[in-house]
Amino acid sequence: MISKNDAVKEAKDIVVKASPKFSFILQHIGSKDIRDDFLLVHAYLRCVDDVVDDPANPISYKKQYIERQKKLIDEYKRNIKSEPLLKEEIFLYYFFEFALKKNLKSLIESVSLMLETISWDVNRLESDGLYSRKQMNEYFSMQLKSTYGLLYYFIYNHDYNSSTHENFSMNYYANSHMLNLRDLKEDIEAGLINICREDIENFSLDIENLLEDKNLGIWIKEQIDLIIQVLYSEIHKIKVLPLKIRILYFYFSVYYSPSILRYKYYGYYVGSSDKRSFIKELRTYWQSFIISLKLLKRIYF
Repeated sequence: MISKNDAVKEAKDIVVKASPKFSFILQHIGSKDIRDDFLLVHAYLRCVDDVVDDPANPISYKKQYIERQKKLIDEYKRNIKSEPLLKEEIFLYYFFEFALKKNLKSLIESVSLMLETISWDVNRLESDGLYSRKQMNEYFSMQLKSTYGLLYYFIYNHDYNSSTHENFSMNYYANSHMLNLRDLKEDIEAGLINICREDIENFSLDIENLLEDKNLGIWIKEQIDLIIQVLYSEIHKIKVLPLKIRILYFYFSVYYSPSILRYKYYGYYVGSSDKRSFIKELRTYWQSFIISLKLLKRIYF
């Protein structure tokens, strides 16, 4: 097995390639003492997600893969040092060495919870790929709670147990749904439809030809309007959080907003912005800039 230093180098390459801007931000607001361990767990989850999102992988393989990851985590929690077989499992192995040494129960649970959300994706691939609204809310809640727990630790170098933080992580609607819209085409192509069953029915969406369905544009427009509305209404929750968390929230909002506003200026059609227009891109980024200024004023002043 490769050394931890070599594993960290490989993990860093994966993380920087997948999220260069996010990596840059964390370099400046994350705790330097535990940066390597964050790279390991981030790269691990990135690799696992890529396996599940790859339409070339059979569902049977994805199920076996996820079950093995769950088994490894369960064994590592009990300090059973099973031999890692894959590159990402080496990342997980070294991450658990660090987490167990410091007895970071909340952090370990955040990783377990994120793996559980990914396993939900695999399970729904066996059916029609849809969640009910209740299931969708639970799915996003698990995802948000896990993400917030991971980020909080690696920014502040300790677990959190504040009810304020818990409420924030469970109601962090705007950024999560921005990400959902940004990845909409990619997810649909992977067989994952992050539109609840009720909306499929209410908007008369054709799940067999969703990317060509004009009604999808109507649904996207409603989602964008709701996201922007919630983006501002969430501010009172954000203002009570530590400074670095507010910075991260602002970054995510600014970073994702062009992805959703682009739908607006390209006619609410998925894939229509594959061929970019200078004027439409200018309007997209100008509107994003306006939103950023409003958020900046409301979060910090």
